[in-house]
Amino acid sequence: MTKIISFSNYKGGVGKSTITEIFGFLLDRDHDKKVLLIDTDPQMNLSDKIRRTFNVEAKPKKQLMQAIEDQTIADARVTINDNIDLLVGDWQIEKFPQHVAKLPAQAQFYLLYTLTKDIVKEYEYVLIDTRPSTDIMTNNAIAMSDYVLIVAKTEQDSFISSQRYYKYLSEMQRYNENLKLLGVIQYLVNTRGSTDKKVMQDFAELFEEDVLKSIIRSSERVKTWGYYGITTNYAHDKKTMKMYQEALNEVLEKLEKRDEDVPAH
Repeated sequence: MTKIISFSNYKGGVGKSTITEIFGFLLDRDHDKKVLLIDTDPQMNLSDKIRRTFNVEAKPKKQLMQAIEDQTIADARVTINDNIDLLVGDWQIEKFPQHVAKLPAQAQFYLLYTLTKDIVKEYEYVLIDTRPSTDIMTNNAIAMSDYVLIVAKTEQDSFISSQRYYKYLSEMQRYNENLKLLGVIQYLVNTRGSTDKKVMQDFAELFEEDVLKSIIRSSERVKTWGYYGITTNYAHDKKTMKMYQEALNEVLEKLEKRDEDVPAH
C-alpha cells in the first residue's frame, strides 16, 4: 500500500528538500523501494538536488504547471533510475492559486490528489517536498498525504514555526481526516550548543514521543552534498549517511507500528 509523506514546516531553510532527497535515495539504495518524489516548491530545490546527485537532466515532457492545467500530470514526471521517479519542480507553480480559484471552494484542496491518484499507486512511497508556507499548493499536498514529517532546526524561530505548523495540521484534518503527524526531525543540530539543547527540550515538551530520537547533527559533509550532490565514496560520507539511515529506519518503524495499530476490516 502506498504511503504518502509530506516534508513540511512554515520556515524555509530547515532542510526539507535535503531530507526528502536523502530519504528517497536511501529507500532506493538500502531498501529497494519504488519511490515518487514530488517537488511542489517553485524554488525547485529538490529537483536541482536530484539532478546533481544522479547526474541526470531530468527534463519532463511538460512543465508541472502546464501539466496541471492540461490535467496530464504524468507528463511532468521523469525517470531518475529503476526505482525513483520525480515530478519536476516548476517556478510557474506560482500560478497554481489562480488556476484552482476557478474550481468550487471545496474542490480547491483536492486538485493535486485528483490528478495524481492513479500514478501514486505505482509506488510504495511518495515523498512530497512542500514550500515554507501554507498556500493552496501546500494545502493540496497535505490533503493528499497520509503523514507529515515536520523538519526543524534547533533554533527558536524554527521551534515557533513548527508549533504553528502543528496547529495548521490540526486545522487541515477537516480536509483530510486520515492525516497523521509522523514526527518531528531535528536538523543540523549542534549537540554541544546550549541554545540547541534548550530548543531540543522545548521540542520534547511540546511534541513528546513524536520527536524522533534520531537527529541530524551539523556537518560540513551535508553542505558538500548540497553543492555537489550525494556522494558515498569520500571521507566522512559513511559517517554522515549513517545519521540519515538511522532517521529513516526510525521513520519506517513508526510507519510499521501505525500499520499494526490499524484494525483489520
